[in-house]
Amino acid sequence: MTTDRTATRTAPAPPAPPAAGPGATGRRALHLGAGVVLLALNLRPALVAVSPLAGTIRDDSGMSAAATSLLTALPLLCFGLLAPVAPRLGRRFGMERSLLGTMALICLGTALRLLDSVVALFAGTVVIGAGIAVANVLLPA
Repeated sequence: MTTDRTATRTAPAPPAPPAAGPGATGRRALHLGAGVVLLALNLRPALVAVSPLAGTIRDDSGMSAAATSLLTALPLLCFGLLAPVAPRLGRRFGMERSLLGTMALICLGTALRLLDSVVALFAGTVVIGAGIAVANVLLPA
């Protein structure tokens, strides 16, 4: 009586992925650190650029002093309103995607502010404030 041994054999295990060398871990940490620094450097310029130019913006657009003050206050209002939402966004979409989304918001808001319209200026400032508010919470994590 002969038995068929090929029927009871199991498939060979797939080969293990190559172990990352010590240089790969260091490069990854360097890239991660560089990414955090570059992202952080992009959070402030769009926010702080308005205050030194407030007089010029007011003169060119015909806005009142109260409207100009609101323009500089809008990002701070976004910080207070959107910062509590940021951890939920990070959990739902992941940290990397959420931070990418914040950079997209900052770029979109900057593009809106380039348009020759007071409404676009305010809308762009709100969009920038939203992006920075979420990134300020997620980036340290």
